[in-house]
Amino acid sequence: GATDLAAVLPLLAALALIERSSFWCGLCVGLSIATKLLPGAAMLPALIPASRRDLFVAGILVGLLPILPFAAWGPQDFWGNIVLFNLSRLPDSTSWLRTMPGSVASAAHLVFTAAMLATAIHVLHRKPTVMARAMLAAMLGIAAILAGPGAHHNYQLWWLPFYALALALALAPEGRVGYINAAEFAAKEA
Repeated sequence: GATDLAAVLPLLAALALIERSSFWCGLCVGLSIATKLLPGAAMLPALIPASRRDLFVAGILVGLLPILPFAAWGPQDFWGNIVLFNLSRLPDSTSWLRTMPGSVASAAHLVFTAAMLATAIHVLHRKPTVMARAMLAAMLGIAAILAGPGAHHNYQLWWLPFYALALALALAPEGRVGYINAAEFAAKEA
């Protein structure tokens, strides 16, 4: 019953498209958010493209179209079930916040918000590599889980693929990132 994979796959596609098409990158982020509010909304700052941000925003809006009928049909119910529900959930047994005072949870939410803002500022002022963006997305996924009311097993999918990608890119030999023709690889190894 977990929908996390359906929300994470478009985010991975957005990362793959970030240097190719701002619109399609935004569309993937929008589809992720339309599928499940988090992790898409949390990772959005890491996926802001370096150029054509107007197309990125347009893509997000198009990606959000699947939820428009539900928002139009019952705006209060939609807001309550999608946004307020996530903001008002009490920590469950999987969260480190369960036994903490409310002030600690408030501080965790503040740190998460600051991490999102700092990531957005960093991405807007610099042109991070895909590897850096993957690490930022992983960091934001972990921060969302730590600030949230639960740390269920399926939530680990929010950050693990981004961390694995960043690790693979960091460990790849210089110039060896990308697809290699199998015959060309075999010839070089022989």
